[in-house]
Amino acid sequence: MSSHDQIEQYYFLQPANNESEPKSVGAHLKNQYNSAEGRRFLVVKVLLVIVGLTLLTLNSLRNYIHPTAPVDCFEDVVQTWLLPVTEFLRTHNAQRAVMIIIASTLVDINMTCLYIVWIFYGNSLRLMITIASFYIFRGLTQRMFAMKFPSDYIFDDPDFFSVAVPYFKTNDFFFSGHIGICTIFFLEFRKQDKRILKYLALAAIIVNFIVLLITEGHFIIDLCFGVVAGHYCYATGEWIEGGVKESDNPCLEMFRSRESEQNGNEEEPDNIHNLNEVSYYKDNHNSL
Repeated sequence: MSSHDQIEQYYFLQPANNESEPKSVGAHLKNQYNSAEGRRFLVVKVLLVIVGLTLLTLNSLRNYIHPTAPVDCFEDVVQTWLLPVTEFLRTHNAQRAVMIIIASTLVDINMTCLYIVWIFYGNSLRLMITIASFYIFRGLTQRMFAMKFPSDYIFDDPDFFSVAVPYFKTNDFFFSGHIGICTIFFLEFRKQDKRILKYLALAAIIVNFIVLLITEGHFIIDLCFGVVAGHYCYATGEWIEGGVKESDNPCLEMFRSRESEQNGNEEEPDNIHNLNEVSYYKDNHNSL
């Protein structure tokens, strides 16, 4: 067994040993950002978060993105089934407002938690690439395809501001940004092994799915495809990150994960020497 195979077996085939990981956020930050390059990367991440939040806030206030033109189109059978619930919420403004506030607040909380986790623990720009690809794909789709407003559309402003959810009456149905971005939240929290946040994102998906359907803020096809789009945009971000890691282009250095660099600076575990001795014994025994 070669030295490379031994290291690969030790690091990838054995259970993960978390004893060497930092025990606190402060220790983690000191370990990850103790170099000039690490501090520059932290500044880039903070600036990207500020830019993203600023654009979302401006869109919630002014609606710079979503189209508003009315279109005559098709019928949603599921909305027809749920019409009694929609009619109830039409005449009960307080209950409708509470449901919309809960759904929108869940999106805001998940978005805030995601940015905090990424700033503290993110080791590449993969997440920002994922979110950017999602919104670019959604924007292009909405420019090429528009739907008629549902006849009983009652998703309106509950007089409670949301950063991530604008309340304008916009023709941006296909596909759902609420469901798609919450799907990305869920996948990222699962990848980072944040169990509580993962279930919080799942709750946001379920609650927004229900609220948007019964208020006719989206058609059923928008919500279902939002999950698909979020999943594939997340996979696209991982695919791009994999291609960047394999590239030798120095211009892509900022997009590479810092995980491999940090692992390369770690000291070789004592167990690897024992593994070498066992391999040496096995090789000599086989030669006899």
